[in-house]
Amino acid sequence: MRQAVQERLAPKANGTGTPGSQVNIGEMINQISGTSISQTETLIGELERIRNFLLSEGHRIQDEVTQYARLNHRALESTRVITETLQTWRQGPDPVAMH
Repeated sequence: MRQAVQERLAPKANGTGTPGSQVNIGEMINQISGTSISQTETLIGELERIRNFLLSEGHRIQDEVTQYARLNHRALESTRVITETLQTWRQGPDPVAMH
C-alpha cells in the first residue's frame, strides 16, 4: 500500500510531473481502501473457514472421546464379570450346596 502511494506521488514530488499528471487523491484513496477492504474480506473468509474446521474437529474429537469412554466402561464391566467367574471356579463347588 505504501509503495502504491509513493508511486502515485513520486512524479509530483520530484518535480518531474507533466502538467496533466495531477494526482487525484480521492481516486488513490478509493483504490487503496478497495484493496484493503478486499484483503480484509478475504482474511475474514479464511478465518471463518478455519473456525468452522476447528469446530468440526472439536465435535469429532468429543465424539471419539465419548465412544472411547463407553468402550472403556464395557471393557471394565467385562473384566469384572470374568474375574468374578474365575474366582467362583477357583473356590470350587460349595460344600453346603452339595448336601
